[in-house]
Amino acid sequence: MQTSPTNYLTFLAPAVLFLAACASLSGEQSTSAPDPAAVKAITQKVADWQIATFDAHGQYRAMPIKPRSWHHQKNYPDLEWQMGALYAGMDAFRKIADSPAEYTDWLQMIGSRNQWKLFDNDNPSFLQ
Repeated sequence: MQTSPTNYLTFLAPAVLFLAACASLSGEQSTSAPDPAAVKAITQKVADWQIATFDAHGQYRAMPIKPRSWHHQKNYPDLEWQMGALYAGMDAFRKIADSPAEYTDWLQMIGSRNQWKLFDNDNPSFLQ
């Protein structure tokens, strides 16, 4: 697969925006470690947004300036590998959340609606 500047921008832009937001939260440049409570608060906002927008997550996907035929903004199926990263992060966050029940319930809902399968037997893309 050929990489192009557009591909890099698709992945770098969110990281740059995140770092800029973190820097602007403190209002000053600092070389000290970030405040754990502030990181947890931002992480909770992200987790809450992920849950609130999950059923329409495709519309929030970054698209390259010149999309190829395979670029789309449709939702990924629950059992695609991309969703596994979300589930792993949500599971890690729920273990430190002040109110873990909301995140645990959401993960259990995803598991239940997929009969607790780890992947789609009809599309085992994780094997590639």
